[in-house]
Amino acid sequence: MTFGTVAGAGFAFGFYSVTVGPAAAMSAAVVFAVMGMACGAMIIVGAVLQLSENMGRLRDGSVLVLVFALVSIPFTLAGGLIGSILSIVGGVLGLRWKPAAQPPGP
Repeated sequence: MTFGTVAGAGFAFGFYSVTVGPAAAMSAAVVFAVMGMACGAMIIVGAVLQLSENMGRLRDGSVLVLVFALVSIPFTLAGGLIGSILSIVGGVLGLRWKPAAQPPGP
């Protein structure tokens, strides 16, 4: 058994090392925070693509929002539940939206 740098115990198994203690909790929190922010940024990119009048970009943005909204659920835990639900609804509405038919000109 070896001791980590932040008073955590570590075990080495071949190429893998397992850290137990405050260092492991801190690294997991950092990973969750970074993944949550990355998913949020990609949801914003998808929402900007949904503003396009090009139907291909609208579809791509909707799929991007849906995928990253579903991926972000474990990383946001309970705090982002409303945001996840709203982004899923927005992605579905973007996929289902059809432009209004224009009236014939004179």
